[in-house]
Formats: sequence, C-alpha cells, structure tokens
Amino acid sequence: ATDVGSAAKNERLYPNGMRDVVRSVWQTDGFRGFYKGYGIALASVTLYRIVYLGGYDFLRSEMSQSSVGDNTHGQTATKEASIVQRFAAAQFVSMAASMAHYPLDSIRRRLMMEAG
Repeated sequence: ATDVGSAAKNERLYPNGMRDVVRSVWQTDGFRGFYKGYGIALASVTLYRIVYLGGYDFLRSEMSQSSVGDNTHGQTATKEASIVQRFAAAQFVSMAASMAHYPLDSIRRRLMMEAG
C-alpha cells in the first residue's frame, strides 16, 4: 500500500470499517472517487468477452468447415468437432483472452488503489 510508513506512531494506518473508507474517498475525491477505474474495467471486460466468445465461435466454425464432407444427396454436411478439439479450442481462446485482458486489468487495479 502507498501509505506505509506515513503515519505517526499512535495513528491508525488502516480504516476501521466500510464507513471510514467511504468517508475517506468522499473527502479526498468526491463522488468521482467511487468510480475510479470503472471506465477501464468496462473496456477490459468488453475486450475479454469479445476475444473469448468471438474467438471460440470462430474456432468452432473453422473446425466444422475443415471437416466438411459430401453426403449421399450431394449436399455438404458439417461434421461436429470432437470433445478434445472443442476443449483445446476453449483452452486456447481462454488463454488468448486472458493475455489480452491482463494489461488493462493491471491499470484498473492501480486506478482503484489511488482512490481515497
């Protein structure tokens, strides 16, 4: 924490409860202090969801298109991906989404720690 070592010997470093935290944030930053880091939090969650959900749908459709075959009636039929392929796609997309999300999450945490 940023306030370590800045208090006198008998002064309390940590708040006594939620009321102290709310009072401290209100006195130092006002109403906007309660929402520090909120904008970047929305951006990071949006990016995470786009990469996670969109990436998985994209990979699933690519896997089903790569295993297309012709049936007896001359129509193309899509073959469902195996459970191992779907699991691998989910793991890959989860890691990619987390890697895209992490820098924004670090900024969010730092902004939230500055409040109050």
